[in-house]
Amino acid sequence: MASLTLAPTSAPESMSGIGRRLSELLTEAETMPAVDQMPENLRCRIADVLEALRSRLTPRAELDHQSLFDLDERLIELMDRLEDTIAEGGEPPPELQQEISDYLEAIRTKVDRIAGYWRW
Repeated sequence: MASLTLAPTSAPESMSGIGRRLSELLTEAETMPAVDQMPENLRCRIADVLEALRSRLTPRAELDHQSLFDLDERLIELMDRLEDTIAEGGEPPPELQQEISDYLEAIRTKVDRIAGYWRW
């Protein structure tokens, strides 16, 4: 039976390593008479290096561990509390209003992230 040997994973490239690669590619590009005459593979390599640099420089969004199902349950809970408050003839307390505002922001963020994933 054949065994599968995995190649060791290399450590992520450092920022200075990415910078050196970009510098080398730009030096190579300088030898081209014009940008529109630059070979497609060189343009693609420059774009890949720029993307690697961008991904390192862009701050990462905080992970949201709430699922859409969790958010849906939270909405039901908030609406029940709101109905109870209104049924008692009272005005919703500021804390409940803030919780509803927080919920609306959380669902908007979740939907935006899902849409971003689909676009990607």
